[in-house]
Amino acid sequence: MKVSIRVLLFCICLVIPAAAAELPSDSSRVPLRIPSREALESLKTDKDFSYLYAVPDNDSWWANFWIWLGQQLTQVFQNGEGLGFWSFFLTRVIPWTIVLLAIALVTMKLLGIDPDSFLRKKTVSSNIPFREATAGLAHDDFKERMEEALGQRNFRLAIRLYYLDILRHLSGAGLIEWHPDKTNRQYFREISSKELRDRFGRLTRLFEYVWYGETSPGEADFEAARAEFHALKNSIGGQST
Repeated sequence: MKVSIRVLLFCICLVIPAAAAELPSDSSRVPLRIPSREALESLKTDKDFSYLYAVPDNDSWWANFWIWLGQQLTQVFQNGEGLGFWSFFLTRVIPWTIVLLAIALVTMKLLGIDPDSFLRKKTVSSNIPFREATAGLAHDDFKERMEEALGQRNFRLAIRLYYLDILRHLSGAGLIEWHPDKTNRQYFREISSKELRDRFGRLTRLFEYVWYGETSPGEADFEAARAEFHALKNSIGGQST
């Protein structure tokens, strides 16, 4: 008996929504409105309803390249609708990500932008401009600052002072052209002498590891680095232009 009642209630629930959804048919007549000839002519000359336009003749290879790239990306994502997620990711997303990264790197290269400047970690102290950091860094001033850093056993600051002193000597010798927006990698590429460039590259990596990585070297490591700085500074004197 209980089962029969449940079946009856279930059937009622199915019928009631169907009956409620039925609407009476609309038998009213819709009046037909025909616009006048003047209105039609006015609409023909209205610019808001003009969908014909001339495609500009653009011979710029750069503009044509971006148009082509946009078409390719549109085609890729349209054709990928039927693929599974991982198949679409491996065959569409990854290859085009690599292509776009390559285009970005080439563009940055043409514009003279160093990609390392976006990846390098910077501290608050590293934002001091070269002009301000080396202003008045004469021999006596450099010696005083270095003695203060060594007295405090602040080998990290001492390496920074040595590196700034190297940049000052390279600029004074005409081996690099200093600019406030340049990076250490750009200075590295400006040095024509392979020997100086290799030495400067090693010391640049050391400086960036110590300063940007906030690493304090031990005394033995600092003494080895100081010998490298002295050797490079002596070599700069014989390479000045």
